[in-house]
Amino acid sequence: MAAPGLVPSGALPLPAAGLARYPLLSHRVLPQDWMDWPDWFEAVGRPMPKSARITGFDSFPLVLQAAVAGQGIALGWRNTVSGLIADGKLVRLCDEAVFSPTEISVFRGTRRGNHAETDALLSWLREKLTESPANGGSARTVDV
Repeated sequence: MAAPGLVPSGALPLPAAGLARYPLLSHRVLPQDWMDWPDWFEAVGRPMPKSARITGFDSFPLVLQAAVAGQGIALGWRNTVSGLIADGKLVRLCDEAVFSPTEISVFRGTRRGNHAETDALLSWLREKLTESPANGGSARTVDV
């Protein structure tokens, strides 16, 4: 994902190898349990370009703000960035996407008691996240 105009529209879709010509924006966290550029390149079967310039941020909203501001290219979960794309603030650059239905984190509070609502939410999330993109499951599809 990048601001319109960062990559000339005539160069789209950009091949994965061409991403290294632009700054790559990254959400860096410890532990790195968040998909980052090396993971994305591996998942699409491409080597991580040695010339890649990665700029790290400690917050995903900051990554998206930097992308909207034209500072580089970000990874974006389809459901998270769809509004920014619809508003014309970001464009999808590559045809490659990574579908990862098994990645989600849910944290429960420490209070004891009945967690029926939480359990119902988790059940619904499992159902939605195991659907293929062709059947509407896109919450964990990572696009560039």
